[in-house]
Amino acid sequence: MNEFFAGLTYYPWTDTSLSAGYRRTEDTNSYTVQAQKNQPVGEGWGYRFSAGKTDTPEASVTSVNPFVQYNAKRGIISAE
Repeated sequence: MNEFFAGLTYYPWTDTSLSAGYRRTEDTNSYTVQAQKNQPVGEGWGYRFSAGKTDTPEASVTSVNPFVQYNAKRGIISAE
């Protein structure tokens, strides 16, 4: 089986990254994008948002996965 993958990651600011990827295997194409800000050691916000699409001859599937977290003095609040 042959496979092709191409990916790109860009770091516009400290602790922040943007990435995109493409994968081709036989008759399947997959596309992904992601934005992420790493969690701070102390208080502060972090997040991740990823989305993808997979195309096959039978179907096309799209997925979205958001995540956000806040580190407070006395606890952590997160949503996904």
